[in-house]
Order: sequence, then structure tokens, then C-alpha cells
Amino acid sequence: LLLSGERAIGRSIMKNRGLVAHKPKINRNPRVKKREQYRKALIRRKGAVREVRTEEGHVYGGEATGIKSGISRSRKLTK
Repeated sequence: LLLSGERAIGRSIMKNRGLVAHKPKINRNPRVKKREQYRKALIRRKGAVREVRTEEGHVYGGEATGIKSGISRSRKLTK
């Protein structure tokens, strides 16, 4: 006699288990739980940090006229 699926647990096994708190289904698989935590963390981070712009129009092109070696625009620190 072949039955598909898992067999039901017996009364002795059920009684031996005792009272067990209910847990969400996602807690059964730690890898899936961490993946979901990471997904939610990315969503939270989007509100705090801007995305990096990698499009063609947002590339640094360097100094347009070059760097002049004879000019010093820093402050003079004197006592």
C-alpha cells in the first residue's frame, strides 16, 4: 500500500511535544529568512542613501581649462 505525502504523527509523538509557541512559516528556513531581511534592509537603505549615478551624462570630465600652477587660492594662516 503506497500513499503519497507524509504520514500523520501518532498520539504519543504529539503528546511528547507539549505546548509549542506558534512561529511564522518563514522561520522554518534560516536562509530564506535572512534573504527576506536583506531585501527589507535594502528598501530601508533607499530612503537614507542616494543611488550612485552611472549614466553617460554624469561622468566627471576633469578640469575643463586645466589646473594653473601659478595660482594659489588657499587661505594664509598667520598668528
